[in-house]
Amino acid sequence: MGPYRFQIASDVSTRDGIAVELVDASGERLLEVFRDDGHDGALTFNSFGTVSVSFDAAAKLVELARQKLVDAAPPGLSSSAPFGDTEKKDKK
Repeated sequence: MGPYRFQIASDVSTRDGIAVELVDASGERLLEVFRDDGHDGALTFNSFGTVSVSFDAAAKLVELARQKLVDAAPPGLSSSAPFGDTEKKDKK
């Protein structure tokens, strides 16, 4: 995948959740997909500064995030919603 690697990181200090991060060879975070466990498992895609990464690296990040954050989400989080769909639907 070139000069990139992926890591799983949890955050409970300023936000409550877990992320899959794309980092460069020096360990600098470039992109993340974050699952906010404090808000029903809402997913966000974030970049850190102005970055340029290959499409393949970004696609792999999203694929890993689906596996680690959506498919393996704890019960009670919105893991059954389509990936990226954080809106709550009205039940009729």
